[in-house]
Amino acid sequence: MKKILLLGLMCLFALPIFAQQRFAVFRFKAASGITQEQVDSISANFRAHFHPSGYTFVNPIVVDQTLSDQGYSMSRITMGQKIRVGQLLDATKIAHGVVDVVAGKCTVEGTIVDVARGTILVLESVSFPYGASSLTPMKRLASKMTVALDSLMRSQAEEHYVDLGLPSGTLWKDKNEVGFYDYDAAVKAFGCCIPTKDQLNELRTKCRWVWNGTGYRVIGPNGESIVMPAAGYRSCGGSLYDIGASGLYWSSDPNGSDIAWCLHFLSSFVHMNYDSSCGGVSVRLVLDR
Repeated sequence: MKKILLLGLMCLFALPIFAQQRFAVFRFKAASGITQEQVDSISANFRAHFHPSGYTFVNPIVVDQTLSDQGYSMSRITMGQKIRVGQLLDATKIAHGVVDVVAGKCTVEGTIVDVARGTILVLESVSFPYGASSLTPMKRLASKMTVALDSLMRSQAEEHYVDLGLPSGTLWKDKNEVGFYDYDAAVKAFGCCIPTKDQLNELRTKCRWVWNGTGYRVIGPNGESIVMPAAGYRSCGGSLYDIGASGLYWSSDPNGSDIAWCLHFLSSFVHMNYDSSCGGVSVRLVLDR
């Protein structure tokens, strides 16, 4: 099996993965007890200190103009609308925040979102007395979010992924994450690296699946392969079932309020299915080239 250490990938595919990533930073949104004008000052202090390396930043004027062109208001903007603006700006990540005032304190919550998947990568917050300068707190928030993002990127860079020669170019990690995860826990822990329903279906239909007695060897179009263990699953009640006989793997796509799509296999079939989000199943991560 040809395993690709992503540190090597950083050299082979540096431009697609890092250098060409664009960041759009939105003006923060005012919650209770504070005006948008006051929040704009806080946003400006955040922008002045938020500079994670390896990204090209979209001009804030262009971000605001795109919001205006779409008819979106900062006071009522939704996450979906922000992601839409990110797509229009060809941004790979967006940063935004909400400022709230409770009991004489400002709390600023900052979020970094992966635009392609709509998943939260980083969520950090700071608090400071209302009326005090936001310069130092925003510098601290910018630092916390940068460190968290850099840590996430480094952890991805240290993992082993395999190029199976799939049409999408998706790289698949060579092993499962340890243990079982319910859907919400999986999304919170791994966010943008969980395969989509389409990526799992591509793995199912474009590869050759060979049962090895305790799972499948999945052989890609280029002859490289990964092993998908039949790890079983954990019921919503906490009981373990079908270890060595069945495999279930979350996708990032929900299928309703308490159901999500997953890949499901036994020795006799491999298909797309869905399961209760409270159940614990396996997670196998991917990297988009």
